[in-house]
Amino acid sequence: MWGAASGYRMAHRIILLNFSERESRVLTKAGFNVERGFVGRTQSPITSFHVPHPLFEYDLMFYNSRITSDVLREFPDLIPLTNDKGSFESLAQGFKFPPQVRISFLGGSTEVGNLLLGGLPFIQVTEADPNVSSILECPPDGAFRIDALHRTLAKLQSQIAAVEQYCSAPRGQNFWPMTHHVVLMTRNGQELLSYGTSVEADTVPRYVLLPQLKDNAEGALQILLCMEGVWPRLFPDRIRREWLTTAEFLLPEEKAINLEIEAKQCR
Repeated sequence: MWGAASGYRMAHRIILLNFSERESRVLTKAGFNVERGFVGRTQSPITSFHVPHPLFEYDLMFYNSRITSDVLREFPDLIPLTNDKGSFESLAQGFKFPPQVRISFLGGSTEVGNLLLGGLPFIQVTEADPNVSSILECPPDGAFRIDALHRTLAKLQSQIAAVEQYCSAPRGQNFWPMTHHVVLMTRNGQELLSYGTSVEADTVPRYVLLPQLKDNAEGALQILLCMEGVWPRLFPDRIRREWLTTAEFLLPEEKAINLEIEAKQCR
């Protein structure tokens, strides 16, 4: 959300595509501003779509390629994706338009060989080998990596429910200024979990690709908490609340109470 008069953003906005109401509550309870939508095929060969607002109005997007029956029931009013021109362009043209960060949980069908519906048309998705169970962590390596994000994602290994799809990104100069970093892979080098960054004034996260987890909502929460630390400008309202809890911004009465508590603790 942006201030109408001054043009500054007042609050972060997150869209969850193909997540249940129960899953969205996990993030809402943690203080994140989330809304839900739908993208995928139902009975028709046409890709169906629903969002409260155009996708370019959101800062972060979570996409789950596995569509459950519960999610289908929760979105009875759908339109063809191509009818929403602005949202379709946000998905099809990479990062020319927001959302600035895109996280995809892979599994089920992505309908095409690339991750267009996750807003990452340059990412290729293929069917995984059956019963993958041996997973290796890749050490953080290469320029423009984000070590804190790597650690957060690596910790999700124990929460993987199933490996159904592999992912891969372009290599070489054609991918610049994006860089692709693998976190988890199979023993024969297939990617299971990875992330991408872009090189601007700072190195910032742009996308995350991961398998289905035992609890996707909890995984999404861990990723958001990490994003808050590595790219705090995405969450200006949450930063503002942190400022207001510092001594500089406390009311005189609040400062007096804190001093009294500290005095009691020192006795």
